[in-house]
Amino acid sequence: MNPLSADQASFMLHTLGLPPFRNEHRITTAVIAAIPAGRADYRPHADSRSALELAWNIVGAEMKYLDAIAAGVFPHDLKPVPDGYLRPMGAKVPPMYGPSHDTAGFKGGRAPAPGT
Repeated sequence: MNPLSADQASFMLHTLGLPPFRNEHRITTAVIAAIPAGRADYRPHADSRSALELAWNIVGAEMKYLDAIAAGVFPHDLKPVPDGYLRPMGAKVPPMYGPSHDTAGFKGGRAPAPGT
């Protein structure tokens, strides 16, 4: 493959690279700005991340990928998805999620309540 000319690189940057990045930045800024003042420590559940931690995760990921683009090296130190978190199509739902359509005797609608 031939290297890009300066004109080709500029065209790709200004038509394919920057517009989506600017839109993503606009959305990210709006999400972070929507965190109410004095509520950055809000957690919907004790095991959840706080609003501030989630915001930092978004910003940190953007910074990491922009640094990777600038360096020309993609980071491979991302944490892997935990075992049992995702399943291939057709696989049984892990018991940590409770009853599901995979539960024996399930007739449709909502999954049966635990212990029923």
